[in-house]
Amino acid sequence: MEIAEIVGIVSGKVICGQEGVHARVSHAFSSDLLSDVLTINKVGILLITGVANLQTIRTAEMAEVSCILLVRNKKGKQEMM
Repeated sequence: MEIAEIVGIVSGKVICGQEGVHARVSHAFSSDLLSDVLTINKVGILLITGVANLQTIRTAEMAEVSCILLVRNKKGKQEMM
């Protein structure tokens, strides 16, 4: 599924990385325990989380996550951009 499709389904908004909205993801992982994200054995997944801080970005980089979906009405902090 394309990231653009996911954004539409959840009535979301792309905060940064608009050039990648046509990228495809085949797997998603949901967790608020960022240490669990590091155990994922897939590349280029969609991370679904309610943790909206810089540590989320750092963890996603290490786990090779391609997209982060913030849920539970969380807003990304400026430092995350």
